[in-house]
Amino acid sequence: MKSGEEKWKFFFGCDHELPSEEDLKTLKAIIIPGSGHSVYNANVSWIPLMKDFIRSILNEHPHIKLIGGCFGEQITATAMGGRVEKMPYNPVNPKCLGREHVQMSDEFFE
Repeated sequence: MKSGEEKWKFFFGCDHELPSEEDLKTLKAIIIPGSGHSVYNANVSWIPLMKDFIRSILNEHPHIKLIGGCFGEQITATAMGGRVEKMPYNPVNPKCLGREHVQMSDEFFE
């Protein structure tokens, strides 16, 4: 498969919608994007479900690449036993926001 020929499916983990075992056989990558929730928010029922799902991907489906953006990276880290913390506010050096161009190689999709 060459870049540009990808087929995308969308699942809404926040609605407890995850790929089936059949889907997992054919997926090449899963992207977990940002969220308005914290990975430590105990009142959000789908967060433990997502952590279990991430662990199953890493342990049982090594052919699937896992990509996280912001929240996605944080929930992946905590699912693997890591810890994330809120960045303290620093008025001298505030958070930096920017844009980065990412070029996917065809090997990524193999």
